[in-house]
Amino acid sequence: MFTGMTYMLTSLTLAILMPLLLAGSGHQEIGEVATYRYPKRVCWFLLGALPVYGAMGIFIFSTMSPQDKASVPNVLAFSIFWTCILALILFAYFYFDRYRIQIDDRLLTITSPFRKKIISLTSVAQIAVLRGQATDLMLFGEDDHLLVKLGGSLQDFESFLSQLMLRTRSPQVTLFKWDQSGKWYEAINSGSEHWIDSKGPKRFRDMNRHLKYILIIGIPLIALACTVAWLNSHS
Repeated sequence: MFTGMTYMLTSLTLAILMPLLLAGSGHQEIGEVATYRYPKRVCWFLLGALPVYGAMGIFIFSTMSPQDKASVPNVLAFSIFWTCILALILFAYFYFDRYRIQIDDRLLTITSPFRKKIISLTSVAQIAVLRGQATDLMLFGEDDHLLVKLGGSLQDFESFLSQLMLRTRSPQVTLFKWDQSGKWYEAINSGSEHWIDSKGPKRFRDMNRHLKYILIIGIPLIALACTVAWLNSHS
């Protein structure tokens, strides 16, 4: 019960606090290089969550019955579970704290604790922005392969998007956008965008077609398997 209440309270807390944590501005510009990161308040929140969740784990352990506390497997399982939660929060803190995106006139550089990815802006042929419950930004190359996918939780995301569109401005670069209406629109990245109805990037059209094929083939196979299982159980 206490674990379920913990999940519920955590979800409610995040739902209330995340819009406040993500609000604000403050990217850095040095010369021609603009640097974007996740809001510092997100990192502070994660760092502050460590002692809170540590105390919560101690409290939940104290409410366990004497029999459960005396059971070595139960104590070990609880310890491993709560250690994983704290490790996940610590991992999220380091990831968000060290994540950086830098853009200049030639390159887009994405730095995380694990790798550094550099994309030449001249290789960008399509820019797609999806706005739904969350915002996603995807860059595609000339051969329709995905160069990178970025989340819209970056600080000053709209500023970053404007910088990206400005520094890739060319009639050869196509802009796509999708919103909760379920419609795609496209425009030429020429500085005077005129949005028209679209079927979306080719990559998305291919994904939708593959999904249809999977459903067409998969549903009959599942139905056949269920029928065979039912016949076997009644034979």
